Amino acid sequence: MKIMRAAIFVTTLLAFALVAVGQTSRGTVSGVVADPAGAVVPGATITLTGSDTGLSRTATTNDEGFYRFDAVDLGTYTVQITATGFGALTKTNITVNANQTSVVDAQLTLGGQQITVDVVAEAGAALQTEAPVRGGNISTQQITELPFAGRNPVALALTLPGVSSNRGGFGVGTFSVNGARGRSNNFLIDGTENNDISVAGQGFQITNPDAVAEVSVQTSNYDSEFGRAGGAVVNVITKSGTNEFHGTAAFFLDSTRDDAITSRESRNPVVIARGHPNSGTQNIYSGTIGGPIVRNRTFFFGAYQEDRRRSSASSQLATLTQAGRDRLRQLFPAGASANVDLYLAATANTVANASPINIALGTVNGVDRGNIEFGDFFRNFASIDNFRQYQVRIDHKLGEEDQLSGRFLSNTQDNPLGGVAGFPGFDADFTSRLYNFQVAETHVFSSALTNELRLS
Repeated sequence: MKIMRAAIFVTTLLAFALVAVGQTSRGTVSGVVADPAGAVVPGATITLTGSDTGLSRTATTNDEGFYRFDAVDLGTYTVQITATGFGALTKTNITVNANQTSVVDAQLTLGGQQITVDVVAEAGAALQTEAPVRGGNISTQQITELPFAGRNPVALALTLPGVSSNRGGFGVGTFSVNGARGRSNNFLIDGTENNDISVAGQGFQITNPDAVAEVSVQTSNYDSEFGRAGGAVVNVITKSGTNEFHGTAAFFLDSTRDDAITSRESRNPVVIARGHPNSGTQNIYSGTIGGPIVRNRTFFFGAYQEDRRRSSASSQLATLTQAGRDRLRQLFPAGASANVDLYLAATANTVANASPINIALGTVNGVDRGNIEFGDFFRNFASIDNFRQYQVRIDHKLGEEDQLSGRFLSNTQDNPLGGVAGFPGFDADFTSRLYNFQVAETHVFSSALTNELRLS
């Protein structure tokens, strides 16, 4: 019985592992080590060290001189290569991106001479030759420096070939890729599911650009292991802490004072009299902080953003004008119809004041009832909208072969009258609570086998 339980546990673990491998948010470092004559060097020791965290991993080249590190966290790394009879070779500034392979080949020299090479200066260092996948990786610098509406870094996918806006379609933060529907895209956060199954698009949107490390967008030719998507695979990778304390603080202010009057507002008598749109402001306060809990071992990262929106909104109601009300009362004197009495009482404060139109009442018992006048009533009201978003992440090195991370996201929205603002007395508020969490464990069994377990 105990053996059967153990077998079930191992099978379940491997099943989770297979899913995780197909949706990784990390990168790969690989290469071939050769001697001065170009012959491969088996048995060479490769040490991969994170420049920001100090975390290191080791591997050994096989009989073909090949080595490979899987499930490497994003960042900048140093690779040191040593082999018996050869001088040590160190390559610095190796950039690891999500779902990409950084190829670091090396040619050792005889003797004890030590050489250091800056990979950035090497020709072709940034080329991807391991797979035919198309798309791109949106870097931290692009996220923080390029302008884009909505503060959602995923919008920068529109800068990539084959990606176009999803005009007139449904979906939250989605787009069309290679002509496919917006629902065809597969959205991930840190390699795990983040799809809105109701209207397509992203389930959870991170709108604090300083909290995102990278956005990986694969538009075609990606491996079948990703699955689910006929369009693009879009993976948002959150930031993590390093050996140095770092953080950001930002404030954003926007006002409707300099906005143009919309077509709808141009029919609102209040807006026409004012000469500019309804007053409104948006204030966004955001900040991040990250650093070490235990240097070279445990790191933290946290982010907070509060979005306060205050405006004078308006709702448009189709109802009777004063002439229409008088005509309706003429047809149905007080007490003649309980429904008419109730309607006129309920709409007493919402008399149409724009866009009048006559509606024919038709003929009843040979008598033409004439027309009744309807129009639009614009109701102005104070709109208050509060968004708060939190992000917390912890990364911990359990041992030489194991690394554990945990991440939690929270987004709350409170919008009085946000549900519907119709006739007075029939209003509704809107509240929203979104949460996303993940626990991930990476275990390196050998130079050729790495397992990622992700629970979300």
